Amino acid sequence: MAHPPKVPKLCDDLKCYIAMHCRPGGRLPAERTLARIMGVSTRTLGTALRKLVEEKRIVRNPRGTFVCDADSPARPEEVLTLLLPSSDFSFSGNPISRLANQQMIDGALAAARKFRQRVITIPVTDSNDPDDINPIQLSHLGPGSMVMFNSDWYERLFPLFLERRCRLAFLNCGAYRPEMIPPGIDCYMINYGGYQFDLFRKSLEWFTAAGARKILFAGDPGIDVLFPVKSNLADFLRRNRGRAEIRQWAAGLNHLQWMAWLKKVCAEERFDGLMLYPDPFRYCDPELDFYELTGLPETMPLLLTDSPLLKQPRLAAHAGLIRIPRERYSMQAAEFLLSGRHGVEFSTAEYEIVPAANYNEI
Repeated sequence: MAHPPKVPKLCDDLKCYIAMHCRPGGRLPAERTLARIMGVSTRTLGTALRKLVEEKRIVRNPRGTFVCDADSPARPEEVLTLLLPSSDFSFSGNPISRLANQQMIDGALAAARKFRQRVITIPVTDSNDPDDINPIQLSHLGPGSMVMFNSDWYERLFPLFLERRCRLAFLNCGAYRPEMIPPGIDCYMINYGGYQFDLFRKSLEWFTAAGARKILFAGDPGIDVLFPVKSNLADFLRRNRGRAEIRQWAAGLNHLQWMAWLKKVCAEERFDGLMLYPDPFRYCDPELDFYELTGLPETMPLLLTDSPLLKQPRLAAHAGLIRIPRERYSMQAAEFLLSGRHGVEFSTAEYEIVPAANYNEI
């Protein structure tokens, strides 16, 4: 029996490789590396990759080759494009930014599975600098193309989206509001701003239920979003017969000094509840034992945002995690795009508190 021609067989082999080693939206290895893996020349590989592009199984651009999320072909308007700052899903190594982008991807994939459509991810820079965005990355976009992104970091691309009449999903839309979207553009907007009131309301209710009566809210230096809620904080505490204080870290402290500061303040002022917002330990070594270095009792009610500290079993066993359910909002935004709904829809994000032990995405 005759062997099949080399390129069709290579295409089948590539599909098997993608199914085994690549997640939807993932980047394939560099062509030289992939050619070595498949045991073919780069020229033969290039021919096979072009065939997979024609079948809408992969997307190629100057930054690399990316995998669509299903085996069946798709027209360009059936592909949901997620924009990421860079190939490592990160702003300057910030693990929380990387997590937020991954949650956006997960929510969009859940919606795409529901509608049996495709998702690709496009990293628009290598540097995480908006000045380096290359619109050539987005040459496949046209009327009806669905584009989803995580913040107004992509503002300089808006004229391109509007000119090409794309359908947009705009997570964490900052100062943008529905009236700023031109007529005829379909857009789903989620506002993460102005939610500090919800954060403090939910966290104070959680502390009150846990029996804490003197609560320390500790935040990074320079974070001024805490202070507009002081009057609401005072009103809530009067109603619930509790006490709380908002403190900012002294500037220039390292992680060991921050923990020493916590130890001193909590011991001297006898706080019996602690919330870290935003988490000052998001860049710290998770091996730095929180309880050993702060001297705080494990029984103290503790709330954190997404943090490497959650890798510590003793802390994760009882702490609460206050978070924006980004996966849910991402799925809602993707469903808007994939369902073909028209107009501009707007919603405001809310926090939720979940047991840290049940949250293992950090």
